[in-house]
Amino acid sequence: MDTRPLSDMGIGEKGVVAELACGRLARQRFLDMGFNPGTEIEVVGTGGGRGMIVRIKGCCTVALGFGAASKILVRGSV
Repeated sequence: MDTRPLSDMGIGEKGVVAELACGRLARQRFLDMGFNPGTEIEVVGTGGGRGMIVRIKGCCTVALGFGAASKILVRGSV
């Protein structure tokens, strides 16, 4: 199944983290926030055009800028 950046997803779309396309430090930051490969996520809002709000594993929400979200590759919808 194809992957696409999280930043390309719209409100209400769900997917699974496939890969983190970034350096070591950013990767660790994403992992600490819960963006582990295989984790289910859902886009629940946008930050006024400057970013997005993502629900991880159906429980916690995280706000990301579009630059950061573009480094999280997501596959399909759940």
